[in-house]
Amino acid sequence: MNRNETAVALALLISCTLLLHGKVRAADVTVNLNTTYQTIDGFGGMQDRGWTGYNLLPADHNTLFSNGPNQLGFSILRIRINENKNFWSIDLPDAKEAASRGIKVFATSWSAPTNLRVASGSSYKVDPSKYQGYVDHLNGFAKHMKDNGVNLYALGFQNEPDWCGEWSCGSTTEMYNFAKNWGPKLRTNGIKVITAESFNFNKGYYDPILNDATALANVDILGTHFYGTSKKSSDATFDYTLFKQKGGTKPFWMTEVYTEDVNNKGSNTWPLCLDVAYEMHRALALSNMSAYVWWYLKRNYGPLHITANNTSAAASAGTISKVGALMGQYSKYVRPGAIRVDATRKVQSDVYTSAFKKADSVVLVVVNMASAAKTVSFSIPNLKSTSGLKIVTSGTKSLADAGTVAVSSGNFSATLDAQSTTTFIFSGNATPVINHTPGSIMSVRPEGVYRIFELSGRMIGEVSVTRESTVNAAVRKTFPNATGLYLARSLDGSSCVNITIQP
Repeated sequence: MNRNETAVALALLISCTLLLHGKVRAADVTVNLNTTYQTIDGFGGMQDRGWTGYNLLPADHNTLFSNGPNQLGFSILRIRINENKNFWSIDLPDAKEAASRGIKVFATSWSAPTNLRVASGSSYKVDPSKYQGYVDHLNGFAKHMKDNGVNLYALGFQNEPDWCGEWSCGSTTEMYNFAKNWGPKLRTNGIKVITAESFNFNKGYYDPILNDATALANVDILGTHFYGTSKKSSDATFDYTLFKQKGGTKPFWMTEVYTEDVNNKGSNTWPLCLDVAYEMHRALALSNMSAYVWWYLKRNYGPLHITANNTSAAASAGTISKVGALMGQYSKYVRPGAIRVDATRKVQSDVYTSAFKKADSVVLVVVNMASAAKTVSFSIPNLKSTSGLKIVTSGTKSLADAGTVAVSSGNFSATLDAQSTTTFIFSGNATPVINHTPGSIMSVRPEGVYRIFELSGRMIGEVSVTRESTVNAAVRKTFPNATGLYLARSLDGSSCVNITIQP
């Protein structure tokens, strides 16, 4: 190999091992990939045949829980723990289908069986002297689901204790005591325990738990609802300082909501539905929440739209509504396991950004609440992508492919449609890790897909390395005429090797 070839090879090898440090210019939005917050568990919704009168159809399952074109990529399903065990099986078809797809299925109790209740004001609550019986009831439901093929991911012991009259009540003190003293008894078969889920994000249900290390250790997820909030609510409503100070790594889930008036006007009413994206933004970027779960999945106000809320209309597959498309701007691209990273949250007027990373991908979701288009500049230091995908939902678009944005040293600019949500997806950004020794590598066996480069820097193609093969062998098989020195970089950027193919 001559001196020039050596220099080129060295340069390529260095490029496999170092981050590209681009110039950072003043921008409306700056993303810091090194400052991290919560891990995302997913997005989804509620299904309950006991109240709706119907189960989901196979086509609905595909639309909701798969992640291809015209699908939403939801990863969470919520069901109800009926107080009457004779009705425990009515949601099994949906729960089993979801579980078979790897979806997180969790269940919440609204009321205890009648023999476990005691009067409370004008309503009732779980009799504190019968808490063991109530735990047995909840664990019985979990066992029933497991025996029928559904391992619940989590279990909530009380839905909306602060909404008395329709189901069990519970004071902040009672719910704190139950969480602290009885929460661990619900962790059967590894099930996670969710706190009581307040109707309107009443922090009084969470403050005592956060201030008590034992109580906090005895629950796994804090759960709440966003009823009573709206786009007019202040940021302080969502910015929960105590949770950020003492919550540690506990996930906080928004487990039920429909946004203001959408239940009356429907899930395709524009721009009313845009409130969904704004609320999701504040849940993730202000409340540090890890999940966002809509009320009924298939409804005239749900992510799957039907013309009426009855079994006749539900006999046909639902169609993705504007609510569904706006949720999909997150759920399809901000996948479970993604980590939220720091980003300038509010830019210009009515423009809001949140950012996430997972493996070699970086995802930005930008909500423009303004009635005019906005041009926004972005800076993502150390971003390696030279282009990114742009997906848009607006009054005239639904999860529409809007082309690509060109990136230079982590900087780009984009125009946001009026009253829209835009998702930008950038790939190939994993931090490289050297996984080589000097000279030829004839027996490297890291599994996965590798891109193969000539010394000139031209990529000649990709190879797939299996457990039974090596990078060298895969290159020989795929490119039988290749000889000399090549560089192989894993698709996720986690390893880079130089290989020599002898003639």
